[in-house]
Amino acid sequence: MTTTTPLKLNNVSVGYQGTPVLENVDLSLKQGEIASLLGPSGCGKSSLLRAIAGFEPVMQGSISINHHQVAAKGFSLPPEQRKTGMVFQDFALFPHLNVRDNIGFGLSKASRKEKKNRTDQLLDLIGLKSIQSNYPHQLSGGQQQRVALARAMAPRPDILLLDEPFSSMDTDMRTQLAHEVGDMLRQDGMTAILVTHDQHEAYAMADHIGVIGEGRLHQWGKPYDLYHRPADRFVADFIGEGVFIPGELIRTDQIQTELGMVKGKVSSAIKSIGRVELLLRPDDIIHDDNSKLKAEIIAKDFRGPVYIYTLRLQSQQKILCLVQSHHDHKVGENLGIRLDAEHLAVFPRM
Repeated sequence: MTTTTPLKLNNVSVGYQGTPVLENVDLSLKQGEIASLLGPSGCGKSSLLRAIAGFEPVMQGSISINHHQVAAKGFSLPPEQRKTGMVFQDFALFPHLNVRDNIGFGLSKASRKEKKNRTDQLLDLIGLKSIQSNYPHQLSGGQQQRVALARAMAPRPDILLLDEPFSSMDTDMRTQLAHEVGDMLRQDGMTAILVTHDQHEAYAMADHIGVIGEGRLHQWGKPYDLYHRPADRFVADFIGEGVFIPGELIRTDQIQTELGMVKGKVSSAIKSIGRVELLLRPDDIIHDDNSKLKAEIIAKDFRGPVYIYTLRLQSQQKILCLVQSHHDHKVGENLGIRLDAEHLAVFPRM
């Protein structure tokens, strides 16, 4: 039985006027998977999405959708023949059509019964059946986003492409909508790619994340692996929070640091014994009043259930510590800590 692969990119490069902005991208998606292309503004992630949709040519490599090549150097299948759906940043709803008619717009080739059934299904899915007669100007931003999503989903595209659709909303709303949209897509069995510069959106929605920057795809993996097993310093810096502390690799599985000996599997990127840097996340540093190791609190960031404390060691090295917020310590206090790093992200000393 052949596994359905809605999307496969092989050595793809995209750019403008002969200058590549993103090179040598390899990735694939299975049916029903949701992915995110994550990276800073201007890194080429939207250009790659547009190349998948057919709005930009590829400079090299190939793109296949459901095992059919749709793009290669000198060849580009028109967007309308690729069986993709797209949700843009501005939603682009038709102001003269109500919610129901906006959703059903892409179902012109379906029978009246099929169109009604699919539209009813999507109205139920997005929870807007009670206001199906309203027009876009009568909807909130979140409601407009749901209608734009349902309209793109209606023809059941092989892959749905979302280009920063939450960018106009505040941070809390973006993350909430990303969760909701991910749930809707999974309920409908849709394969999708989200482009975003916000890692919280990507975490909330995606099964796989591709971290893009410096003109290339640095890592393609599950959110857990990107956080705990970053492939390089770019991913380690871009994903999550953390600091690099100096250490000495004295064996292939032991690193001596100011916080003590750290043991565990070290990345194969480290080729020899010697000076290294160890990535420590806030959750690697445990608050422990009984510990002999102390660090001075120099800043605190309240985040509801937790604090992120910025601590200073005797060497002046700064580290971060994640602490339950009922442990409310003052700046200037010394906090007892211990190291509990299960995943060792180690890089050569810069």
